[in-house]
Amino acid sequence: MISNLQKPTLILCPTKTLAAQLCRELRSFLPTSSVELFVSYYNYYTPESFIESSNTYIAKKSSINDEIDSLRHRATRALFTRTDVVIVASVSCIYGLGLPSDYLEAAQNLRVGSHGDINFYKDVLEKMLYDTPENKYDIKRGNYLADYQGNSIKIWPPYETFPVEVRMAMP
Repeated sequence: MISNLQKPTLILCPTKTLAAQLCRELRSFLPTSSVELFVSYYNYYTPESFIESSNTYIAKKSSINDEIDSLRHRATRALFTRTDVVIVASVSCIYGLGLPSDYLEAAQNLRVGSHGDINFYKDVLEKMLYDTPENKYDIKRGNYLADYQGNSIKIWPPYETFPVEVRMAMP
């Protein structure tokens, strides 16, 4: 049914583990569709709390898993770019979720032949909250790195496995 409809489909699972298992199985049943996992990106999350009897405040503690964050971005990107998408999600996936309109406003499409210089791309990437690494060899997801000659820029989108290099046409 999912394959025939060619419409985005959301399947909710009670836990991350069940979502991952179902996602793996669905990928084998729907090999040409984009079957993506969208689960909470926390390794652990402890909300802030207050113990009244001892007048103790306990700050929120959390740890974000970069691999899961990348999968979330891949799933979101697939929703905006394809119709044959199946998102397998956990119920807790809404934690840390922003507004879809904010995500779309921040998105930039780069196409072969589009124009712009390095400074234009730097401004766009900084508005999208990309950072530059302190060491050019430590580039990671969510980073960009411009070369010193000003004719190329390396961008590592959060949903990609490797960085993408954009080269500027020389005048």
